[in-house]
Amino acid sequence: MNVMMKTGVALGLAALAGCASAPPEPVAPPDWVSGDAAGYPAGAFLLGRGSAGNLNDAIDRARADLAKGFAVEIRVETSDAQVYALDQPNPRAPGASEERMRLEVSRDIATRTDQIVRGVRIAETWRDPVGAVDHALAVLPRAAAMQSLQSEIRALDDAVTAAIARARAADDPLAAIAAADRALRAQLERDTLQRQLQVVDPSGHGLPARRSFAQLRSDRNALITRLRIRPGAAGDEMQAVAVTLAGSLGEAGFTVVEQGAADYTLAAVLELGDPVARDGWFWVMGNLEIVLGDPSGQVRGSHRWDIKTSAQDPNIARQRALDEIEAVLDRELLTTLLSFAGAD
Repeated sequence: MNVMMKTGVALGLAALAGCASAPPEPVAPPDWVSGDAAGYPAGAFLLGRGSAGNLNDAIDRARADLAKGFAVEIRVETSDAQVYALDQPNPRAPGASEERMRLEVSRDIATRTDQIVRGVRIAETWRDPVGAVDHALAVLPRAAAMQSLQSEIRALDDAVTAAIARARAADDPLAAIAAADRALRAQLERDTLQRQLQVVDPSGHGLPARRSFAQLRSDRNALITRLRIRPGAAGDEMQAVAVTLAGSLGEAGFTVVEQGAADYTLAAVLELGDPVARDGWFWVMGNLEIVLGDPSGQVRGSHRWDIKTSAQDPNIARQRALDEIEAVLDRELLTTLLSFAGAD
């Protein structure tokens, strides 16, 4: 091979090597990756964007990005809490009553949010060839989401109206409170859905409420205050249980009467076993039952809680059982009493 040919071959190989090592030409990303999406105007769609090292994660993040616009302002507990308490200061735990009150509707709201978000679709995806990053665009038509939320809100408005009517027509004071409580909870759901609707509605108005949650709460609490209940206790630790029961009734807002006329009697019976030693711990187990009766002696309802506590000292274990009883009554007494009138 002559010198000129060798030189030509060498130059050709060098050119090929240079082409192989040259970076790819940058590709312009779609407009929606970092800005407005021309194909999905903000007035007609809610958008969510996500990016990740693989497409599935990018899609999940895009859905989550869109769904966070529906973030419920009340905290959704992961536990199976079914608690509903008065919206008033708790002297034993300031600020706790407000949180407990809102737990009752949290799971229903989360379910409704999930139903709306299921209407989300992944409209577009794009992979950045340089950074090897996947991008996804999630879209939700505002009109469909608005229609779903408006339907739910109107149904809750009707439920509030019906519950108020039942409360006003009820002859039994406990039934009246239970109906007023249902109206209050329905209004709380309604107000939360309204906040979600304001996210979807381009005008931000949603559907103005017919009624005030604060007024419904005041009306319900006034009914509770007028209800007079005479507490009593039997069984183990009778004196301590009697004091705890009276205190929990008072915190729930009921008028506690020791003598004179009462609308109902509420008896608490505690059965508490002796501490049992096991693996260096003392366990105390038993149960607490409450029974609500009317002036004629008819039982309106009863409920039982299992009690189980432990400590490395038998006396402390027994005291913890009494503390647990107090906590249970503070947390669940109002809901339990309303359940005797058919409250859900």
